[in-house]
Amino acid sequence: MMGLITVLLFEERSNIQTMLIVAFRRVGGLDTLLAICRRYAATVDRIVQIKTADRSEDDKQQPVHVFGGLKVALHLLHSLVSSEPLFESLQMLLLVTRDKKDTDPE
Repeated sequence: MMGLITVLLFEERSNIQTMLIVAFRRVGGLDTLLAICRRYAATVDRIVQIKTADRSEDDKQQPVHVFGGLKVALHLLHSLVSSEPLFESLQMLLLVTRDKKDTDPE
């Protein structure tokens, strides 16, 4: 799912969908993404507490999936906090209007 969000928000490396990023933030997408990262970290922390010999087969496989998910989440977060693509976006001019407030629904 996070990979799909990355594809939708970022067409190419230098072209981002600024208005979609604003909507993503408004609906709580960033908070949800951070909550997912915290859940992944808690899972890793839980598995690390178990001795290697005592881990079940599921506990041995789960870090592979968790680290893959963290990699995708961190890639998305990195793309969101990088300012260069945002400033180069053609849609950035739509956000710089001074006559509308940030809370205006349009």
